[in-house]
Order: sequence, then C-alpha cells, then structure tokens
Amino acid sequence: DSMRSGVRLEQGRVEVEARPARGGQPGFRIGTPQGVLGVRGTEFRVDTVDARTRAEVLEGVVAVAGQRASGSAAAEQRVAAGFGTVIDADGRVAPPSALLLAPDVTALPARHERPLVRLVLPAQPGASGWRVQVGADERFDQLLADVRSATPELRIADLPDGRYPMRLRAVDANGLEGRDARALLTLKARPEPPLPRAPAPRAVITGARVDFAWAASSQ
Repeated sequence: DSMRSGVRLEQGRVEVEARPARGGQPGFRIGTPQGVLGVRGTEFRVDTVDARTRAEVLEGVVAVAGQRASGSAAAEQRVAAGFGTVIDADGRVAPPSALLLAPDVTALPARHERPLVRLVLPAQPGASGWRVQVGADERFDQLLADVRSATPELRIADLPDGRYPMRLRAVDANGLEGRDARALLTLKARPEPPLPRAPAPRAVITGARVDFAWAASSQ
C-alpha cells in the first residue's frame, strides 16, 4: 500500500523541497485552513497569514485546491515553476501569476564594517516589499537573520563578524515572494573604531596647533 505524506500549516510560513514521488504514488501534501497543496516532487513555499494562503513554486508543479467553509473542495489550479497563487478565505484560488524576478545585487558592498548592516537594493517594478534571509550555511536550514522591509533598504543587526550566504527576494502587492538572488555577506565590524571627541563637530580652529582626541574603545 502507498502512503501519503504531508503536514498541516495553521499559520506561518514553510519552504519545502519534496522528493519526486514514484509513478502512481501519492505525493507530498500541505494542508492549510484555506486549501490543500499537492506535489510530486518540487521546491515551493507556502504561507498562511490573515486568512489567506500563498504558494510560490520554484521548481516542478503544485496542484492547489481551495477548501470551502462547508468543507467541500473548490476548483483546483496547477501552478508551474516561476508562478504563484493566493487562496482567499472562501477557498477561491486565484489564477497563477508570475513571480517577481530576483533583485539585482551587483551593487551590494563586498564588505561591511559596521555592526548594523545596510543593504540597499534598486527599485523593482511590481515590488511592494523586500526580504533578506541570512543562513548559517548554503542550505539555509538555520536562519541567522530574516528581515522584511517595505522599502529597498534592509537592515540586519546583531550578527557576529564572519562570512554568510544571503538570499534576497522582492515581494509583490499580493504578498507573493519572488525568485531568490544569492549573495555573500562579509562582515568585519569589530573592534569598532573609536568616536572622535575633539575637535567638536563644525568647530572652527585658529592658531598653529590642533589637538585631536578620541573616545576609548569599548573592546
């Protein structure tokens, strides 16, 4: 007998890499309050927030079926790689729409020297938000930072010095997150440089001698 594997996501977000199922075998399924997503081997993301389920397919095909309040299944949509869809609170599945392209990360600094890392991405058509995730390694099984912003500027705090893989995405008006851009974050911010104490900012100095002073470093 074949067995069907899957999970139930009541609220939150999950990113899935499912192994291909054998011919005729049932695939992996994710159930949410708004519907069911079934696959036979793919990479995709699902979140359920504010009584809506969003699905973003990166590889393969996902069959997305809504769940009506009465418990009966609604119409199904097949969502291919590079597309996403939204299931509303009534179980209606929106027609698939193309995911936003990966952000352009070519202008990001190769090295950051302040504890508060600022990433400024170029504006992107159709984007109403951005997200960056910092992983402990290339698999991103452990996230060291997960930051969303309504502007192309993302700020990451409290990371120790080191080299970290990042993935960055644009988010459209429906909350669907686009394709990943990959980049490497190199942080070398410690010890922090001491702050100047003298001369005071905007001071006007006269005479042949100028004294400079800095605050003692805390490290």
